[in-house]
Amino acid sequence: EFTMYETLRNLFANAKKKIIVGSFSSSIHRIQIILDLAKELGRKVAPIGRSMVSNVRTAADLNYLHIPPDLLISASEIKNYPSHEILVLATGTQGEPRAALSRMAVNQLKWMEVEEGDLIIISARVIPGNEKLVANMANHFYQRGAQVYDSRTSLVHASGHGHQDDLKLMINLTRPRFFVPIHGEFSQLKKHAALARQQGIPADHVKIIENGDILRLTRDSAEITGQVKAERRFIDKGIPKEVHEMVLRDRRYLSEDGFVVLVLPMDRSTGKLIADPEMVSRGFVTMDSSEELVRATLDQVHMLVADTPIEKKQDQQIFKEILRSSLRRFLRKQTGKRPIILPVIVEAELFQTPDSKSQTTA
Repeated sequence: EFTMYETLRNLFANAKKKIIVGSFSSSIHRIQIILDLAKELGRKVAPIGRSMVSNVRTAADLNYLHIPPDLLISASEIKNYPSHEILVLATGTQGEPRAALSRMAVNQLKWMEVEEGDLIIISARVIPGNEKLVANMANHFYQRGAQVYDSRTSLVHASGHGHQDDLKLMINLTRPRFFVPIHGEFSQLKKHAALARQQGIPADHVKIIENGDILRLTRDSAEITGQVKAERRFIDKGIPKEVHEMVLRDRRYLSEDGFVVLVLPMDRSTGKLIADPEMVSRGFVTMDSSEELVRATLDQVHMLVADTPIEKKQDQQIFKEILRSSLRRFLRKQTGKRPIILPVIVEAELFQTPDSKSQTTA
């Protein structure tokens, strides 16, 4: 941690306006360094972000953080001090959309605004997969005239993960009977397992497991005995149950390929069309510019109605599925897209042309 001390001190000392530091809220030692530098340079510290506020308070209560009197202020007090006396300590180093740093970057915090000349320090390494989010956040800060420093350009971060010597020391201190590396990419688990074998752990006592694997431990053995389903689970706001995979698939198709509604006015008893079917498209094609495709699709509907046995047409669920599957294949072949197909069957009692009404009455 102290390898970055002088870099942070120099950046803080040369800052003319606000200093905004993004850090993991669990990195208590890092937070202590930032608090000490803020005290030395005469700045008030405002923790922002739920986990940052909570962790600072808890660490101070447990004496893991030593906070000088009158150093901390609340976010609402920032406006009471000139910019050059403020240091903001925030969460959101990975560009999470609702985290404090991202909201600051687009000036969505009511307590403060990023100004020309502010100093932004992202004191964390970008987790693989978050590069685009972090880059977008940094660009927003630059657009507001701030200067951004991160671990790619300056020594403002030190890894919180153990290096090989640390891992070797832990293995030799604990001398585990079994060793299961946890956390990281598979390549990192593999290297950690090899490190354990180098330290004398028997090869058959070192197990690499992946999400969902069931590891059965006895006094003398460790075996992978099966697997359970372990994946992302989606909960929709306002819906108490888990969102089904089919719903997510349909939403993806809707967002990519749109949907098509087919309205079929049919006679319930005969299974015949009593008027021309209609096609409505949203997010798939424009009706005016795709007349040929619309005509071809409606021709397919006429053919399906004519070729499907009456008993299947009288069961709406079966007939709708026939329409969906056949038209999905047809449109995929014609356009390369897979819109959601929504057949709507309007029966004679509900949809009657003047001619069919007089025939029904007769």
